[in-house]
Amino acid sequence: MSELDDDLVKSFLEEATDLLSKWEGYCLQLEKELTPDTLNALFRIAHNIKGSSRAVGLNDVGQFIHIIEDVIVSIKEGRSQLNRKKLTMFLDAQTIMNEWFAVLMLESSYKFFPEEFIGKYFNEKKEFVEDEDVSLEAQEVSTEAQSKPLAEEAKVIQLKKEVKDEVLRVSTKKIDGLLNLIGELSIQQSILENCIQQSAVKDQEALVQSSLNLSRKITKEIYSMAFGLRMTPVGGIFQRLERAIKDLARDLNKDIDVVFHGSEVEIEKTILDKLIDPLTHIVRNSVDHGLEKNEERAGLEKPKKGQITISAIKQDDGVEIIVKDDGRGLNQKRILEKAIEKNLVKANSTMTKEEIFSLIFLPGFSTAEKVTNVSGRGVGMDVVMKTLEEVNGKILVGSEEGRGTKFKISIPTSLSIVDSLIVNINNDQYVIPIHSLEEVVDVDPVHMKMEDSIYVYRGKVIPFLHLGDVLQDTNQKKHHGVFPVLVTKVQGKRLALGVDMVLGQHQSVVRTLSSYFEKSFAVSGGTILPSGEPGLILNINSISEKYFKYLQTSKEVSA
Repeated sequence: MSELDDDLVKSFLEEATDLLSKWEGYCLQLEKELTPDTLNALFRIAHNIKGSSRAVGLNDVGQFIHIIEDVIVSIKEGRSQLNRKKLTMFLDAQTIMNEWFAVLMLESSYKFFPEEFIGKYFNEKKEFVEDEDVSLEAQEVSTEAQSKPLAEEAKVIQLKKEVKDEVLRVSTKKIDGLLNLIGELSIQQSILENCIQQSAVKDQEALVQSSLNLSRKITKEIYSMAFGLRMTPVGGIFQRLERAIKDLARDLNKDIDVVFHGSEVEIEKTILDKLIDPLTHIVRNSVDHGLEKNEERAGLEKPKKGQITISAIKQDDGVEIIVKDDGRGLNQKRILEKAIEKNLVKANSTMTKEEIFSLIFLPGFSTAEKVTNVSGRGVGMDVVMKTLEEVNGKILVGSEEGRGTKFKISIPTSLSIVDSLIVNINNDQYVIPIHSLEEVVDVDPVHMKMEDSIYVYRGKVIPFLHLGDVLQDTNQKKHHGVFPVLVTKVQGKRLALGVDMVLGQHQSVVRTLSSYFEKSFAVSGGTILPSGEPGLILNINSISEKYFKYLQTSKEVSA
């Protein structure tokens, strides 16, 4: 094939990327137990990719996978044993092909061959180099992350920035259901048109009303099903987390079992994609900081293998993801001491257990004694918090020394539709997502110091801010009677937000705004209000963050 057919190449790459996900799963199964069925499945994937890549003209891909296939065949035929080095090689090959295919998806003529990888595992004759021919259980080979397997990384980054479209794999069952609903809606439209054209139709008004009601119901179902097309099971991300855990565990010489629950739970793909990095950082922290080394666990009379459990639980208002380990747990005293040492909190601060644990999410915080390639720089958990806030998520930490740590992440299933409050601020209506709030309370100005901008919430003094000040409304009302206060919590700190009136609850469809609003920290999107008029969705997390920074700066200046 002299010239590449872009459509054929793209079709191959989409299929091959799915196969590589299964490849990773089979490698993780082989690490637990070598079975002929799993090994044969791995071979079939290699053979499939090799044949298909050559068929579409990607001969360098075919040449690369052929070398890997030879190693699988040698294990199948009993000429060599599966050991850690071979298993690591299979996983490294999968990482390289994933990134390679991502680039080819953008530029099918891109030329590359992983010479560094070949040099690491194979001799000049492309034969696998055995250090020792020992069993999988006996050999320990360090896994080095192939973070830059492509020779022209700058070009790759540039290419990835140019992505204009995103591919979603949707089951035909969902498409069929959507088409059936559209067909029903078309029938109701025909009935309405017929009623309008023939004024003599008996019970015309009742028939029109009935058809309208049914049309509304069908439209709602179409709307719901259309959003459902973007929903993806969390099982895919769970497999990636298992890979991250196993790779680091081998590197740190720790034995770890990974247990999953709720792999079938679905989340919108845009949210799921953003969850990958935060969850990966959390599980890597569990492997590095949380779980003790094998000999240490034996001395503590714990099972030799540590355990990390990752669960997804469907909730009424979203999904809860829990990452739990049975390691050493968090040291409250050590965390507080470090925070004081780094001037993140005052020495005389009185803090609850929850508030102390939340300190790990502050920028620059780390209790590691030395910097390693995994941790110690104080970068990471603050990014976890920031990323979760971007998808309207929250995170709570629970821990018991010697028993382990649990991270509980709450996220919406979709960013496209949000449950929200419609509020009135100086005769203008705004939308506030409910997930941003902890509680709504009615407050009498008599019981709070408006001029000092503080509010006593459940016995604790917290800052108060009227949202009219944020929106720079010069005609802000002076409250002489009871008014609503919205209590929110960002990074462990509460803030009371005043509004003039809560008008009701509404399920808002989120719309992106023009570039004019891009620099506005107070607004996260737009929507259509129940009245049919456009409305702005307020970004409560961003507003709170900005106000806390203002308060901190004010304290530093006054000091």
